[in-house]
Amino acid sequence: MTQSSAADSESTWAGWLTVERAAYLGIALLALFVRFFNLGLHPLGAAEAHQALTAWQLAQGDSLGGMVSGVSPLLLSLNHVLFLLTLGSDTLARALPALAGTLLVLLPYGLRHELGRRAALIGALLLALSPTAVLFSRTVDGHSLALLGALLALVAVTRNLAGANPWAAWAGVGVAVALSSAAGGITGVLALLLGLVWFARGQIANLSSRLRSLIQAAAGPAVLVFVLGATLLLTFWPGLGATADLFGQWLAHIAPAADAPPFWWPLLRLLLDEPVILFGTLLGLGFWAFNPAFRQRLTWPVKTAALWGGLALLLALLGRQPADGFVIAVPLTLLAAQAFDWLLSQVQDGPRWSEEWIVMLTSLVLIVTFRLYLASWAQASQNQYLIAALVLLGLILVLHVLSGFWIGLRATLGVLALFVLTAVSVGQVGRLWALNHNLLPRQALLAYETVTAPDVRVLVATLVNRSAHRYGDEHRFQVDVVAGPTSDIVRWYVRDFQRVRLVTSATDANDTDALISAMSDDPSPPGADFIGAAYTVTQRWTPQGLSGAPLLRWLLSGEAKTPAQNQDVVLWVNGAE
Repeated sequence: MTQSSAADSESTWAGWLTVERAAYLGIALLALFVRFFNLGLHPLGAAEAHQALTAWQLAQGDSLGGMVSGVSPLLLSLNHVLFLLTLGSDTLARALPALAGTLLVLLPYGLRHELGRRAALIGALLLALSPTAVLFSRTVDGHSLALLGALLALVAVTRNLAGANPWAAWAGVGVAVALSSAAGGITGVLALLLGLVWFARGQIANLSSRLRSLIQAAAGPAVLVFVLGATLLLTFWPGLGATADLFGQWLAHIAPAADAPPFWWPLLRLLLDEPVILFGTLLGLGFWAFNPAFRQRLTWPVKTAALWGGLALLLALLGRQPADGFVIAVPLTLLAAQAFDWLLSQVQDGPRWSEEWIVMLTSLVLIVTFRLYLASWAQASQNQYLIAALVLLGLILVLHVLSGFWIGLRATLGVLALFVLTAVSVGQVGRLWALNHNLLPRQALLAYETVTAPDVRVLVATLVNRSAHRYGDEHRFQVDVVAGPTSDIVRWYVRDFQRVRLVTSATDANDTDALISAMSDDPSPPGADFIGAAYTVTQRWTPQGLSGAPLLRWLLSGEAKTPAQNQDVVLWVNGAE
């Protein structure tokens, strides 16, 4: 009996683990690695620190005051539970968004009947290696959860209308997660509703009773998850106010902030950070416009995803926000995957690749050499390297023009599309690594945002050493932090000290061991026995002021020699023993 049960179990497992599912598991492991590897490398930014500090204070039973504004309610609840069980750290604060970003990669599996099996696999791989998706999965930000919820809702509604009744509850869960996590989730839910009315109206008309049952089955889980998730299981009712604030943030997209980048900035960021998804989207739109067979192949979920990406792009052009690239890239992945699948099928149905491989391999050799010359120019600033790179680019163009006469226009266009896809894919992998492991490119992505400098960790190490020297306890110091733009960052990093106070000015802190205040033109110690040292807490870099060769160098290589604007603080330590 035991041997028979074991054999049945092994047979069931072997039957479930198909090649397709094994491929999804491999992609999920890849996504898990790139999202969790060195997750705590960069210090938390101001928005991240605010989100993490709020959850930490709730876990410690502290009063929040007005800190509930500007947070993701669902992420606040989840991190609160996590911090109750752990000591808290940068890595743990980012762990749940990273996990959500990994789960996001698996959702195209639920659309494989509508996309096609190969297209769904391509979509999963695109999400796994999307630089912005990885970046925001490695950030204490609710958008990773919000995009997971919105895409889950689209998958669940699609499966339910196709006859899978258990998916109705997951549709409600997805909507609740999207609406309680970040403003970008509202765009996804709105696009889903518009897609149902616009692209699935024929299907809804034939399945009106199923749609009514879907709404009824999804309403309960949606309300339950929304309320419990936003209110810390009914223990923190201000969380509902924070969800209302998300709608205000979404409406703020209509008008840009005073220091917002120009309207073309989101398009430039897509070109630099998501070239594969952008290329696939443009390819898909071209097929959609000029190829009736491709147009007939598109199902309503793919059209809804394209509408979702277009709506997100419109909002990004109106009022630019840091997460806009992520909100745009995720839905457009489905259209891009469909386009790449169609391209591959057309290439396979075309003539045999003999001359085509010659053109393809020659193009790849030329583009690698072009990239080497471009890197040399970026490093040495010698124009002969740039001229050589441009000559190689011209040779690639001439090669494809001549191949049009040699192997035909259709074959040449197929080779050109695959060549561009290969080149931008390799470049995007390097971009993914740079955005998540180098500080300056990370600033470039959020060029109009402020990032935290590694110096803040040196500040904390200094406090730990001084406290250990004076009291024999690394965290016995009383640390006062003067309220200001960087106070949330500082308070997050000194949270392990036994006594931390937020004060309004340095004069309030004469009875403390250490005081941290913003750098002024003439910093004055809070007392005669205090000695001070300056530390850089935040850095802000923008491409403003770049022109000519420096601007081109930054666009092509991500390198710029213009300095960042630093915001410093002074750490005052009471020198009296």
